[in-house]
Amino acid sequence: MEKTDFGSVETFYRDEHASYCVEIIDAGKAIPRHYHKVGEETVVVVKGRASGLEEGGIYRFKKGEPHGFTNDSDKPLKLLLIMRPPYNPKDQYPE
Repeated sequence: MEKTDFGSVETFYRDEHASYCVEIIDAGKAIPRHYHKVGEETVVVVKGRASGLEEGGIYRFKKGEPHGFTNDSDKPLKLLLIMRPPYNPKDQYPE
């Protein structure tokens, strides 16, 4: 797992069509609202809750649709992220 400002992330599969990663957002941390001009993101809440996200929920963010997550609980939030096309850090723009 790669440490980040919000917790950690691990990409476990990537090909020319998509990337799949597990993201942990530590208690009290957030991923600021942003959008992607090219990518589409699907988020599955594996464990925990965050502002606007329920455990077991599946959320799809189309390109250009702003999104961000704040873990306002006292436990880590575990997400499965699917990006199509594969995640590119240059395709992340603040809202």
